[in-house]
Amino acid sequence: MSSSAETRDRLLAEALKIFSQKGFDRATIGEIARSARIAEGTIYRHFESKKDLFIACVEPAVRRVAERIVAGVAEAKSPVDIARAVIRGRLEQMVEDRDTFNILFTGMANHPELFELMVQKVLGGAWATAEPLIQRLTAEGKLRRRPNFLIVGVGMTAAMWAMINFQENLGTLKDPRAYAEWTDRWVDDMTDFVLYGMAGQPAGGDHT
Repeated sequence: MSSSAETRDRLLAEALKIFSQKGFDRATIGEIARSARIAEGTIYRHFESKKDLFIACVEPAVRRVAERIVAGVAEAKSPVDIARAVIRGRLEQMVEDRDTFNILFTGMANHPELFELMVQKVLGGAWATAEPLIQRLTAEGKLRRRPNFLIVGVGMTAAMWAMINFQENLGTLKDPRAYAEWTDRWVDDMTDFVLYGMAGQPAGGDHT
């Protein structure tokens, strides 16, 4: 690995730590530079602004979600399999990376421009990861229409983030049995909602 790549990796690791501790608004380029043991100017050789640095910090976690979903959906045999793989993959990876997603959503709360940057630089790339799979499933008749980018990519993620934080406060995530039970129930409920809507087939019905 080149010294430039090593510097960038160290910078991202330290920036993520500072953002986690202080949030987007209170974190400064100066303290990130000091923590990474580099000059402030070095940061701007890698990133145009603090916003770009912030987005780069959370990008790996978002991409891991996409990669996990693609791996889970690859062997899907039916729309139910697809829905379950998307929901479970997103949920489980977000639990694993919940600190990063907390940084992402709390940062975007007061800065809508961060949302625009995320869509442009992160979600578009993550969505592109799934594009070959979406095309194959559509051609095979397993998808009737293409998923909506904002609903699936942003809306479901935001809903899951809120629920994960709620369950974390309840202590569910620290109890393996409670976590497994909650995950299974959430996946079932979300699968029903995605496939059948509010007035469709009730939970526990035939998902074949």
